[in-house]
Amino acid sequence: MASMKKFNWLEKSLLFSIKQNPKSKKISINEARVFRKALSDKVHKKYTESICVFFSFFSTKRNSHQVHKLVKNYMDLMHKPMEEVDDLSGIVFDDDSQVSYLHAIHYCIDETESNEISEDPQINIWVVPFKHFKKMVYLVYDSCERPQRDDPFQEESDFAETIKLLVGKPGFEKISQTIIKEAEAMDHIINQESLLNFFNLSIFDIAPIWKAYKNPQYKCFEELYHYTLKLMSIKIPKIPTKEGDSEKFTLALKNELEKFRQSFKTMDALQIPIGLKFLYFPPSRQHTKDIDNIVLKTIPKIIDILHPPIRRQTGLIVKEGQRGVNQYEILKMPYSKRYNEGTLTFVVTNNQSFKSFWKEGLELLEQKSQD
Repeated sequence: MASMKKFNWLEKSLLFSIKQNPKSKKISINEARVFRKALSDKVHKKYTESICVFFSFFSTKRNSHQVHKLVKNYMDLMHKPMEEVDDLSGIVFDDDSQVSYLHAIHYCIDETESNEISEDPQINIWVVPFKHFKKMVYLVYDSCERPQRDDPFQEESDFAETIKLLVGKPGFEKISQTIIKEAEAMDHIINQESLLNFFNLSIFDIAPIWKAYKNPQYKCFEELYHYTLKLMSIKIPKIPTKEGDSEKFTLALKNELEKFRQSFKTMDALQIPIGLKFLYFPPSRQHTKDIDNIVLKTIPKIIDILHPPIRRQTGLIVKEGQRGVNQYEILKMPYSKRYNEGTLTFVVTNNQSFKSFWKEGLELLEQKSQD
């Protein structure tokens, strides 16, 4: 087993930051040229192996864009030839298929405290070899203890019911329907937050997959499905895509989301910003979908059906312009014969308590090294 103290997670990594307001495809030619030139100056040697890419976007409220659209634009800017912009190509990597793990988060700097994040619009990108992440997964699984998970169904908030019992009793004659409605709204938010905190994929859920990939007899493979209540599996069309596959995928996604919403009524009228965690099992070793394109097809449907707010809400109705997803991660898993048609598994979790696989792994290993 690799040494936690000796291994350098930053080895062969690229750290890049630029003061620029993040844009989707509406980015100007000049902005694109400035971004690519600065990035090219920072890169000493492009990656030819599988990589992890981490994005942090900081934008002003009036220039805010959906995070999955930002990722698509900057992934293209990092490697595609763009004759109308410059003569560069393959700046950081050659092809989207090299990206095996992707995490992105979007901050609106108008509504956060300056001592927590950047005061200026900017884009931060971090790239590391994917082999670093796999090494981390094995280290965590073999040497760390899995944190306990709270059960959200044990103690649901029923503050409103308590207030109703007091109506008319001495000292509580003036309890109004407005107060009761406010208490019901508070219960709804508390229960949503508890449920979304429970819906989470951990680095411990993905480790058995790689264990099974190296050793088919490994019995812990099924551990991935230990928390079956929180998982939704959706089939990805075989590659190359046949005519009609896109429609089938969209229908499957819609059906799974509707099923999920009906199973957990607490998810109606979402008041809590959500984060998304995706696991993608390719249909074969040779054919895979680019993970940024999978997200581009999936997140808009999730927004359409679940109506997640971009920011924490106080009212029960979320306006269309205020819906969205601020954070997600997607991980390409090893090929498995169990999923020879391709499968996308994802969870809807609380954005505020969202912890990426990478961050969770680093924290656990740091804690273990100090024991």
